Amino acid sequence: MINKVPKRWFCGLPNRRDRIIADRLPEELIIIDERGTIQFINQAAQRESKLAFQEKTQHYQAIVETASEGIWLIDMNNRTLFVNQRMAEMLGYDIEEMRGRSIFEFMDEEGKAIAHKQLQSSRLEQLDQCDLRFQCRDGSALWVIISTPPAYDASDHYVGAVSLMTDITERKQAEAILQDNEERFRAIFEQSGVGMAIFTLEGHFFRVNQKLCDLLGYNRIELLIQRYEDLLLPEDRLETQRLSQRLSDGMESSYCRPQRYRCSDGRWLWGATTVSLIRDRDNVPKYFVGVIEDISTQKAALQEREAAEEFLRALLNAIQESAFLRM
Repeated sequence: MINKVPKRWFCGLPNRRDRIIADRLPEELIIIDERGTIQFINQAAQRESKLAFQEKTQHYQAIVETASEGIWLIDMNNRTLFVNQRMAEMLGYDIEEMRGRSIFEFMDEEGKAIAHKQLQSSRLEQLDQCDLRFQCRDGSALWVIISTPPAYDASDHYVGAVSLMTDITERKQAEAILQDNEERFRAIFEQSGVGMAIFTLEGHFFRVNQKLCDLLGYNRIELLIQRYEDLLLPEDRLETQRLSQRLSDGMESSYCRPQRYRCSDGRWLWGATTVSLIRDRDNVPKYFVGVIEDISTQKAALQEREAAEEFLRALLNAIQESAFLRM
C-alpha cells in the first residue's frame, strides 16, 4: 500500500523531524521519489510487511510439509540442505538424518549415473523429467519421477537445485511384472509344440508362432497378410463367425472345435482349435488367441475305421440277404 504524501517530501529526503512524525503515524507510509526509488518506510508499514512476510512463510511452509511429492533442496556440492517430511518418509529416514548428506548416498551406481546427468542438465536449465531409482533405508528400491529446477544467487551463480519427486514405485513394480509375464508368454508362444496365433477382432493375424507356420507350410509374412477365416474351409467359416460373436457378447470365454485349414500346397489340415477372447481391464474385447493342434492323423485313422465299419456292415447285410434268398 502506497500512501499519497505532500509534494514537499519529494524535494529531497525527509528530514529527521519529518521521519519522527511519520514513524508515529498509525497508517502505513511509504515515500518514493520521482525515479520510483523507495526513500522511507514508516514503522507501521514495516510491521505490516513483516506480518505479511511471516504469513507467506507459514503458508509456503504448510504447502511444503503437506505436499504429496517429495521436495529435496541441495547445495552446489549436492549436499542436502532440506527435505520435507514426505521425502524423508519415502526413503524411511528422519529429516535430521538426511540433512548434510550427499544426495548420491541414497542411490546405487546406476542411480548415481542418471542423477549426475540430471543435475548437469539442471545447471544448463534443460529441465527434462526422468525416472530415478533411490535406495531406501531398508534396502528396498524407491522409484520416482524427478524434476530438478536450478537455484541461483543474486549474482546469477548456481548455488544448488530443488528436486521435486513423485513416487512411482508401484507403477514400476507393475511394469516389471508385465514385462516378466510378456517374456514368459513369448517363450511359451514361440516354443509351443502346437500352432498358436493372435488375431484382431476383425480376424487379421498380427502374431503367429513358428509351429503354425510349419503346420500350414507358410512363412510368417505369408500368414500375417491373411485373415484367419481365409484359411478355413468355406463351410466352417459360418460356424466360426457365430462362435466368435458369442465370445464378443460375453456368452462364452472360449470355444473348442475341430476345423479344417488350407495349407500352402492346397491340402487341408484338420486342427483341434481352441479360441479365447482377451479383454482389457475395462472388460473391452482386445484380441483373439487361437491354439491349433494337428489332428490330421487321428482324423484319417477315424475315417479309415468308419469306412471299415461301414464296409463290414454292408458285407454283413449282403450275407444276410444272400442267406435269406437261399431259404
